[in-house]
Amino acid sequence: MDTAVKIRDLQVSYSNETVLRCEKLDLFNDDFVSIVGPNGGGKTTLLKAILGLIEPQSGSIELFGMSVREGKFKVGYIPQFFNYDDNFPVTIMDVVLMAKVSSGIWGFISRKEKKQALKILSDLGLKGLENRRISELSGGQRQRVLIARAMATEPQMLMLDEPTSNADSAAAEGIMELLKELNKDMMVVLVSHDIGVVSKYVNRVVCVNRDVVVHPTSALNGISINNLYDSEMVVIRHDRQCCENKEFK
Repeated sequence: MDTAVKIRDLQVSYSNETVLRCEKLDLFNDDFVSIVGPNGGGKTTLLKAILGLIEPQSGSIELFGMSVREGKFKVGYIPQFFNYDDNFPVTIMDVVLMAKVSSGIWGFISRKEKKQALKILSDLGLKGLENRRISELSGGQRQRVLIARAMATEPQMLMLDEPTSNADSAAAEGIMELLKELNKDMMVVLVSHDIGVVSKYVNRVVCVNRDVVVHPTSALNGISINNLYDSEMVVIRHDRQCCENKEFK
């Protein structure tokens, strides 16, 4: 398997306090990975370090065998929040084509790029909605629009920060099913607090509580989750019956 993300001896500090340590982390091209951990544990810091948005104090990160500066253009990023003015008439198509503006000439969008955007929207279940205002959509639909915008950059890896946080349970399942389908063609990495939802889709979990530990989903159990969060946690697999011993079966 080809390595998409390679991290060695990484350390990130704020105000002389170490907030993230990662001795070794390898993520592969066909991985579907969830980054989990307590609030303030370093999940978003790890994501930002991989995206080159923060500079680590030591260690190295490679993306697709290149430096972060070069490799980040192969990554499509979907943030947790998308700020917009409800009164501003921005459409779904406008949002998706934002991904193409920087590559065009003086902001010009070609007919071919518009056609590609329409196909992406159709593939993501948004066919016929391209002229609808973003403010008229549900939380799940807005998340699909952001995924479409990332897909317009033709990435080899998608990185998402809490993609199901603003969606109800049905929409969250729909988003995860969509990401599972996209994972057939590219690597998917997401930050999530909901282990119960993501565990039946991802093949590996990166546990972050200052230190980084990787588990296959089959190895997750009550003990490993309690150690991660430093407290008693009840873990529920939504595709399985609940067990009294709080462990995945």
